[in-house]
Amino acid sequence: MAVLSKVCPNPTCWCAAIISAGQFLNGMKFQARYFNVPLFILDTPICHTEYTPEIARYVRSQFDEYFAFLESACKRKFNYDRLNEVLLRSFQTQVLWQEILDTATNKPSPMTAFDAFFHMALIVTLRGTPEVIDYYTALLATMKDRVTRGIGAVPDEKYRLLWDNIPIWHRMKWLSQKFASHNACLVADTYTSAWCGTLKYVSGDNPIDSLAEVYTRIYLNIGVDEMAKMIIAMIDKYDVDGLVLHSNRSCKPYSFGQLDIQRIIEQERGIPCLMIEADMADERSFSESQIATRIDAFMEIIKERKETSKKRSYKIKQKKQEKMITAGIDIGSITAKAAIFEDGKLLAAKVIFTGYNAEAAGLKVYDEVLSEAGLGKTAIEKIVSTGYGRNSVKICR
Repeated sequence: MAVLSKVCPNPTCWCAAIISAGQFLNGMKFQARYFNVPLFILDTPICHTEYTPEIARYVRSQFDEYFAFLESACKRKFNYDRLNEVLLRSFQTQVLWQEILDTATNKPSPMTAFDAFFHMALIVTLRGTPEVIDYYTALLATMKDRVTRGIGAVPDEKYRLLWDNIPIWHRMKWLSQKFASHNACLVADTYTSAWCGTLKYVSGDNPIDSLAEVYTRIYLNIGVDEMAKMIIAMIDKYDVDGLVLHSNRSCKPYSFGQLDIQRIIEQERGIPCLMIEADMADERSFSESQIATRIDAFMEIIKERKETSKKRSYKIKQKKQEKMITAGIDIGSITAKAAIFEDGKLLAAKVIFTGYNAEAAGLKVYDEVLSEAGLGKTAIEKIVSTGYGRNSVKICR
């Protein structure tokens, strides 16, 4: 605290939200006591399934209390025009950030989640300022240029992964290189996406009302089923081959429910999932050899599934390219008729007298029409019989 006092001016007040990780909330309480200043805590109920009118009224009323709290602590009138100005720039920042993250939908991806972890610093600390808008405008232009020129963040990108939770900050470079060694690119993550994940709730007509909703609907404040829906949407959007979940010991609210999310993802999308147990800050909780082995095994599963999928797709495509040849045999009381079609187009037809043996007539007319078409019996994929003697044709399939 002595160091903090030398670097920063003493605070007039402290503000915190219960949606923050517990250690941050406790830290705010401690610092408010240390500096002997008032503390405001914003309470946002968890939106397990929806943002109800009751929740909306409760959170919105707290913003009025918050503005009054700031006026009392700062001894000045709250500037609502300034608030709207900052909110507008914050919205512009979020739009830019989403556009930057969306460039990763391209193949190859011009950036990785590890790049996003680095560039997100501005939206966390400078959101609402002109500087962050300038920076993200330039970054977006750079990403678009890389897309145009086909420059991928991972050379020879073959596999695309999604990361869940806060990164393991002290092993970002190692993890980046480890996945890249398998030609795998982490194209998206739930952490950096959370900073623009509530854009659809922003309203220019009622900025403060929408501010309350945005704060309440953040990724960490929704139910597990809702989290899984968001991850599934990201899997589809970024065409992901596998999900990597970081079970983060330093952020339990983010890690609770990950096993349920993993189960839902495996059921709904059938992609492999890898759970890494570590700590975003404590290096002692990271076993490099163990995690390396798990990543190698995880990537082998993805590679095998990808190869199997390619072979299956090739066979389906090859089958579609092959023309389907069918035959029809009609056994009437006087004549027996047969015809061969290729994708519905008539290739050959034959008519003979049925005689006294309907089965023999069916076989004979079939052999003759095959001869006329210049085809062997193995070329016919389906045979259909009609007429009064249809049951005597045993070769139908």
